[in-house]
Amino acid sequence: MNRIIVSMLLVFGCVSVNLLVAQLPQNHQNNLKMVIDGDTLPSAWAGGMNSPQFSELDLDLDGKMDMMVFDREDNSFATYLNVGSPGNRAYKYAPKYEEAFVECNCTDWALAVDYNCDGLLDIVCGANSYIQAYKQVEKNQGIFFLSDYSYLNSTFENGFYLWIFSARVDLPAVVDFDDDGDMDILNWKLGYNFIEYHKNYAMEELGRCDTFHLREETGCFGHFHESGADNSLILHDTTVQLLCPLGNFSPRAECSGLMRPAGNGIPVNDGRHTGSSTLVLDLDADGIKDVLIGDVTFNNINAAHNCGRVDYAYMDSVDEAFPSYDVPINMGLFPATFYVDVDNDDIRDLIVATCTTGRAENKYSTQLYLNKGSDNYPDFKYKGRAFMQKDNIDQGSGASPAFFDFNDDGLLDLLVGDGGIFDTATQIYDSRLLLYQNVGDHDVPIYKLVDDNYLGFSGGSLTAARLSPAVGDLNGDGDMDLLVGAADGTILMFENTAGPANPAAFTLVTSQLASIDVGGNAAPFLYDIDKDLDLDLFIGNLRGRVAFYENTGTVSNATFTLVTEEYGFIQAKDNYGGKFEGNTKPIIVDFDNDNEVEMLVGNIRGEIEVYKSLNKALTDTLPISTILFGYDFGSYASPAAAVLDSTGDLTYVVGIQRGGLKLFNSLPDELPAPVSIDKNLLADFGIKFYPNPAHDGIWVEVADQQGKAVSLRIINLMGQSLSKHALPLAENYVSLDHLPAGMYLLQFEKEGRSVVKRLIKD
Repeated sequence: MNRIIVSMLLVFGCVSVNLLVAQLPQNHQNNLKMVIDGDTLPSAWAGGMNSPQFSELDLDLDGKMDMMVFDREDNSFATYLNVGSPGNRAYKYAPKYEEAFVECNCTDWALAVDYNCDGLLDIVCGANSYIQAYKQVEKNQGIFFLSDYSYLNSTFENGFYLWIFSARVDLPAVVDFDDDGDMDILNWKLGYNFIEYHKNYAMEELGRCDTFHLREETGCFGHFHESGADNSLILHDTTVQLLCPLGNFSPRAECSGLMRPAGNGIPVNDGRHTGSSTLVLDLDADGIKDVLIGDVTFNNINAAHNCGRVDYAYMDSVDEAFPSYDVPINMGLFPATFYVDVDNDDIRDLIVATCTTGRAENKYSTQLYLNKGSDNYPDFKYKGRAFMQKDNIDQGSGASPAFFDFNDDGLLDLLVGDGGIFDTATQIYDSRLLLYQNVGDHDVPIYKLVDDNYLGFSGGSLTAARLSPAVGDLNGDGDMDLLVGAADGTILMFENTAGPANPAAFTLVTSQLASIDVGGNAAPFLYDIDKDLDLDLFIGNLRGRVAFYENTGTVSNATFTLVTEEYGFIQAKDNYGGKFEGNTKPIIVDFDNDNEVEMLVGNIRGEIEVYKSLNKALTDTLPISTILFGYDFGSYASPAAAVLDSTGDLTYVVGIQRGGLKLFNSLPDELPAPVSIDKNLLADFGIKFYPNPAHDGIWVEVADQQGKAVSLRIINLMGQSLSKHALPLAENYVSLDHLPAGMYLLQFEKEGRSVVKRLIKD
């Protein structure tokens, strides 16, 4: 998907543009530190990886190759700067460069190659089973990609000039196979287990290398095919003459490998090909390119060695456990390989990654083999799993975040549910809640993983999947209780028995709150929408709607009663326009700082739709006001928002299907180290407030301000800014009538500094 929802802007025209201008200046960031197992993740907020594809690309034009990662899971681009030194590998997520790919409508695969011979890497990619190309150009002193070929055509052996069909499950090769300076394409043939070779005749017939001028040279590249029974390669196929004529090549004279008896090939239109990945490289320094092949239902890579000529492929041997001289590739399901230099030694290395989505590796879906040989005679050495992936927050699939102060220290922590890490042995998704503690301060939040199985969901102690947490005080005791939506459409409720000023201690009250069942993928959110001082319940779901349950109980005893299954008549749709898998996740915040709350609804398409005028939601269809930041998060966007720092602006954290999180805030790209909070800071501000606990309101005394503005922001324990008050006088009264009983944070702001104190309203 595109990173910016261009189509939405076109649909809504100038109205959407005006709304986008009115939004607060949150930027796509990677600036909040995340610490896991003592290490600070350099790419924490990149969103995770499920089915990544790797290409070298100079993103910042500094002459050093960075990394472009396209993920088949959600057709998204992620950009990483190369911050390593010669001989060392190090990458850091840099989201600002993703704007370069806004025009690239790529699906299922994307590779960076210089197809127009200008020394700049372009993009060739899948486009719904066909192939497109985008050329690199300069824009605003950076790189950008513009459409160059809507569809690549080739003259086929039957004489027809057609679009090249590339099955969505495949990963073809775009490479100068014959070393003549122009780019050729190796693609798996529709309905066969053969590779078709589309030779680029630009040099031969046009005398130039800056274009595609393709012709199907053979439908049986290398005279081999993949078995219809397994992923073994059947060599020396010369009997299906329509596909595999030998021409002027004599294999017995020109190949030194052990010859197999000629087989019968496979019948025409056998149709057994179901998916393969393809990488072309020279494995043995003979100047003739070989092929690495992965299969959709197997975990190994076959290396087919070419004994032909530079312009004619003939495979005569196979390493079925490549690289058999080291640790053979074993990638759960459907491996793909990528040849890029990751350690800055000018020799390309091998990255292996899962090439499929669903029921495949999603936590450790990459592997790295460093090349200790040369570029044309590689010696691959296994270096471990989760290359670059371990630098992301990555919970497998379906991350869903919520903010809450679990240890009651005045800093908002982060609780993230997920759709599970896929266990290739048991073939099940192991879902869990992860707790990240905020160990920073009120100016510089820093998160640290403190529990990777919070409340013990992992391992099946509680039956649930695709966990989606929400917090709120449901019994009026001043601490946050917990709801957890599950994949079956039900909601678990946990009571916090710790009491105020203590770390949360959750006890399961019920595994099905109020007999609620929204059909699938329940995603709850608590908010007092009717301003009666108790929390109401909104639930997103698989069907793409938002259910609304009014709290008809009391502040101290919540009782939820269904009002409507179609709040605001919201209906999210999937990528194909269907109404049954919209997969909504709602939150309610004052998105545009107009003192009126909006509902933000994430969906399966990766958009977060913004709905205004919630007072009309029970009678009217709410129109989409805008798309949050005009951004495409990938798929299964699950938003959370809170005031985390002294800017007073909302920070947005969005979980996505790739198992990671995206971050938007208004802080600078680079943040200083946090400072310890001086207990006397409030006195230094010249501020006192009383009483505490309070009932109707508080008095705030402000010493001589010397012309400096002082303000107060009241924030709940979910990080939602409830009200903001100027403090212009020496004594200021702030009413608390708009607040239910409970604990709140008072954020006093002066001269760009802030201090936060707790307040209890009884």
